[in-house]
Amino acid sequence: MGISQFEDIGGTELYYEYVGESNDGPTIVFESGYGWSLDKWHPISGEISKFARVCMYDREGVGKSGNSDRPKHSLQIIENLRNLLKKADIKPPYIMVGHSFGGLNVRLYAGKYPDDVKGIVLLDSVHEEQNQKMVPLLTKEFQQVYLGQFVVLWMNLRRVWNKYAGLLSKTFHSLS
Repeated sequence: MGISQFEDIGGTELYYEYVGESNDGPTIVFESGYGWSLDKWHPISGEISKFARVCMYDREGVGKSGNSDRPKHSLQIIENLRNLLKKADIKPPYIMVGHSFGGLNVRLYAGKYPDDVKGIVLLDSVHEEQNQKMVPLLTKEFQQVYLGQFVVLWMNLRRVWNKYAGLLSKTFHSLS
């Protein structure tokens, strides 16, 4: 079984690949790091698909997926993913795998839709408070370099992270 196609989620099309052995177990859903396309998962998805169904996708504005004027914050990202999974008829339960920025998204997804998620795997995941706790430990010069890469992203996400930090903390503690 293997599907590689676009799915219209209402206002934009997301590209996804769905591969693997059909079984009664959960589907492994990969959530990439910031700006990464699903191609980054190809080196491991082949092996995993020998024993599980695997869903990989390109977030809106990344890789082959379309782009719209929707916000690009984590709440919108997880709604887009949920819409994709429903439209593509990829049923729960899921094991969500999040790399870097994707780790934040899978934690949020698991907190918002706990009945859909069997487990999460975090790979070098970001944490919603990492900039507040880690950056002060860096030299002033490295702080500027480090934070410079996040100026646009941080301006857009800071408001969302502050608003939903409680949900993320609750999710983390309930899954640990």
